[in-house]
Amino acid sequence: MPQYATNLSGTTLSVDVSEIAGNPVPAGTTVEVRSAASRVDVRNGEISVQRATPVGFDLNSRIRLDSWSSDSFLAVGETAQGELTHYATNESYPTESDYVELYLDGEQRFYAPNATSGSTLTLQTLSARVSPDQNSMRVRVPDGVNATSPRFVVEPASVIGDSWSIEYVAGTDGQYYAAVDKNGDRLGGAEKPSEIEVSRDDVGLVEIVAAEPPTPGSDTVGGGVFATLTTGNLPSLTVLFGGVAMLFVAGTRPAASRDAIDGLGGSLGGVVEQVPLVGPPLGSALESAVSSVGSALVSVGENRLLSGAIAAAVAVAAGQAGLYQVGSEAGAILAVGGIAVGSLYVLREAGEFTTARWIAIVAVAGVVAVQGLGEGDLLAQFVNSDAFLIAVLMGGYAVIQLVREYRANNDPNDDRPQIVIGGRFNSGDDEGSN
Repeated sequence: MPQYATNLSGTTLSVDVSEIAGNPVPAGTTVEVRSAASRVDVRNGEISVQRATPVGFDLNSRIRLDSWSSDSFLAVGETAQGELTHYATNESYPTESDYVELYLDGEQRFYAPNATSGSTLTLQTLSARVSPDQNSMRVRVPDGVNATSPRFVVEPASVIGDSWSIEYVAGTDGQYYAAVDKNGDRLGGAEKPSEIEVSRDDVGLVEIVAAEPPTPGSDTVGGGVFATLTTGNLPSLTVLFGGVAMLFVAGTRPAASRDAIDGLGGSLGGVVEQVPLVGPPLGSALESAVSSVGSALVSVGENRLLSGAIAAAVAVAAGQAGLYQVGSEAGAILAVGGIAVGSLYVLREAGEFTTARWIAIVAVAGVVAVQGLGEGDLLAQFVNSDAFLIAVLMGGYAVIQLVREYRANNDPNDDRPQIVIGGRFNSGDDEGSN
């Protein structure tokens, strides 16, 4: 129907047939009424549309939440702009907690936990497609967003550390755009219409800005790899499996482990005992508690069957919690750390441990892991970085130790029989001689 023959008032569409068929409308005229519209799927609630968005226009619909609770949401993936990231404006309720949850299959769910029955809001879309590479993620849009410089807050959902992508649908083709955080640090960039890839979803405020393409070799390994040491799931995995590894190590040398624990308990107790009045009894209790708990843990480590069962339970629990989704960089760090701990344990158990051998194993594992990350020749970037000097010094030390070990094991005198005689011998006087 031509626009001049229609009038949309709220959710009521009036059509003047005479504007199309003539006035008066000829007898026998047939009018077929059809509709083409977008919809939202309301879960655990009811809504009414106070202002619809005309076909061909950007989403700008005003809705009223007739029935709403904290677990209600709108599935907005089937709107005309369903692939774009949705958000709310002009809300009649506190907006700090509004967010849209995005899924790998393109589904979007808009949540408004602070809204109540009777609240109103306007649904709009960012000029960007935001999508997780796996699992799901959350996006919140603060006030003041605009098409030329969209801003939004990225948060993880059930799993921390997933990678995600942005396709900026505004702007100019051929222009390079970057996603930057609140400090202006670049998270990723691409030339439109290519997608911007971002390696982590726990980055907070993100803004899309026009930028200059990075010069070759300007990115370093340290910014991406070492940032994972304090973010995402890596700290949790380190604590979990580090504790399991300590059980195994303590069980390998129980006497030394108990001595170390007693020493730690004594030191902590000595510090607490400095507190006036209550210090001595508290210090003594703390020392006793540390020794008792530590001794019990060492006993668990001595029992290989029990400690193995604990390790298996921790591995299964981490998998159920989704902690293994750590990304390629964190995965490389975990792999190298596992090889370092495992090789240390195996070498010591076999009686073949030397510092040089262990450093050589860890160094090879590190080189393979860095090169295996891909996305450019990271090994070459590492060679050009300041960290390479430390690696050279460690490698030189390992080589020297290996040479010394080789020479000691291949000494020509090793094959000669040697007799060592010691003791006290009587030389005829009262005092013996050695």
